[in-house]
Amino acid sequence: MAVIISKDEHGISYRGLSVAPDAFDKADKLDEYLMKQIPAIEKKLQRKGLLKKRGTRHGTVETWYEFGKLLSEIVDDETKVEPADKKYIWKAISLHASKYVNKKFRGSTRNHFVYCYRLSKFSKDFVMNFTWRIWSKILDSVSFREDLRGDIWLLRNVKKIKQIDNNDIRDELIPYINKVFSTRGRDFSRLSDAEYFSALDKALADFQG
Repeated sequence: MAVIISKDEHGISYRGLSVAPDAFDKADKLDEYLMKQIPAIEKKLQRKGLLKKRGTRHGTVETWYEFGKLLSEIVDDETKVEPADKKYIWKAISLHASKYVNKKFRGSTRNHFVYCYRLSKFSKDFVMNFTWRIWSKILDSVSFREDLRGDIWLLRNVKKIKQIDNNDIRDELIPYINKVFSTRGRDFSRLSDAEYFSALDKALADFQG
């Protein structure tokens, strides 16, 4: 399969692993589907009072959690998006999202849609423990943005982390974990699960004294 990731005066750009004859037809159909579904998702959020298309603040942690849940219904549907093409779907979604949900592109590993999608895999009760500013700081950090085992660790340690003031989580805890855990050149993929979780556990314990 292929995915449309941009459309402009120069034409249409496709990305994907498949070169099958029907790959581009499927990509066009997916694009048409997203053209309808993404605005519909935004309208659902508006009806729930979660998305305000005015002012400068357009969402809370609940907004982006619910947005991620709705996106996951598309992204996880393998009849629509093949697993191998999932990394391209975020750009395809951005083509049809309004400025109220479409954040500035900051690189492939710091994607707002991916963050919303990741949040949606947690329970809502867990997600609501922290503000969106805190979640953004966590998911932006080099310690958590690429290795999804970090999500498991966060879930295991929510009670301990909740004991820390929100401002201290953002301004002190996450920078500290990045400093002692995400040392320069460290390849997380070489760590076993036990090593990965143990290193994060130690960083949190040392921070809390």
